[in-house]
Amino acid sequence: MKTIPSYLDVNNLAEDYSFFIASLGFERRARYIAETLRPKATHHIAWNFKDRQTYSYLENKHWFSSNEYSIIDTDESDCIPEELKAILENASNHSNVIGCIDISSMTRKRMAAIVELLCDGCIKSGSSIDFLYSLGAYSPPSTEIAPNTHFGPISPFFAGWTTNPNKPPIAIVGLGYEESKALGATEYIQADEAWAFIPESPIEAYLPAVLEANATFLSFLSTRQKINYRPDDPVGCYSLLESLLYGVAPFGRPIILPFGPKIFTLMALLACTKYSEASVWRVSAQENEIPADRLPSDYIIGVRVTFHN
Repeated sequence: MKTIPSYLDVNNLAEDYSFFIASLGFERRARYIAETLRPKATHHIAWNFKDRQTYSYLENKHWFSSNEYSIIDTDESDCIPEELKAILENASNHSNVIGCIDISSMTRKRMAAIVELLCDGCIKSGSSIDFLYSLGAYSPPSTEIAPNTHFGPISPFFAGWTTNPNKPPIAIVGLGYEESKALGATEYIQADEAWAFIPESPIEAYLPAVLEANATFLSFLSTRQKINYRPDDPVGCYSLLESLLYGVAPFGRPIILPFGPKIFTLMALLACTKYSEASVWRVSAQENEIPADRLPSDYIIGVRVTFHN
């Protein structure tokens, strides 16, 4: 199924969504969009995390429960619960814009599972989903560096496949401000060449931190291999990604490493649905990773995605 992103005015959301999905986790911003925009839907769902119930988790749970959200659990943290699958599938009989999903506190694996399900025919062709993202307020990056311990495709659906395994890997890296993460991941996949997507956040403090954390990695790249994008313009980001994939796919196996804002991860997943050889990888520190409570900023980003056969 093809995916087509388009601009969305977050101040003019649909009045009759079949569902709105938020995440019930430990970040304060997990409830920010639900609390601020109050999306109108038949089903209001808080997809629960059973681990790391710290920081703002109990406050978030109280808010969602008090506002009549259905709290949905899953035995495996990154698998879509059957109850949630049924709501998504039943929404196909709704209007063209059938649902709204807040990805702010969603893990990248959960995002991949949602996009896979939507691309796998659970909704009718021509249906649209509105995705919302609360850009986190700036906080200095952690001084404790947790080494990468997990490398691999974010899911089998986004693992990519090729008829020519001799094509060299090409790294497409969405930069964050984690120290040396991009460099380590690119070295791990032994990329033949690398491209950097540099987020120019509307919160100005982020860019200097991103450039400092990735100074060594960026020093190896030419000017043309450094692509600036704006997290508050997801359609523009998608166009840049899709154009790059079109250019490099004939010569290599593109591997997207989505550090930085989660809106980049969403655009990467959508862009990969058009290119079978492209893959999206997850790179994490797993048990060594240090959780942080992300506070919301004033920026809420939206994109409408239409799914076509």
